[in-house]
Amino acid sequence: MEKKILVLSEKCGLILAAVFCFLNWRVSLGIVTGLVFYRVYFLLLASGIEDAINGHMVAPFGSILRIFCLAIPLLLGVKFPQYFNIWGILAGLAMFLVGAVIYAVRKK
Repeated sequence: MEKKILVLSEKCGLILAAVFCFLNWRVSLGIVTGLVFYRVYFLLLASGIEDAINGHMVAPFGSILRIFCLAIPLLLGVKFPQYFNIWGILAGLAMFLVGAVIYAVRKK
């Protein structure tokens, strides 16, 4: 189910980035950057949970890597505002919530 929500949120994010491409390319690049880093965050989270369920040793630095996956794009937006819009990055990171809401509404 989570992967379906992730795919749905990525589709919505790419549509939003395509719309903003004509208005402001920095916002569009920020949205795509947020989506990419959230995808990496999700993959790290899923692998950590899968390792914990299977009884393997969970790496202690996994949570630090996940925090970096959320912090690095925001730092990029602050450091390079000429290329990335920080609000676009935040929208890309929060797009998973939009996908979850759309998935829940469609499910009913």
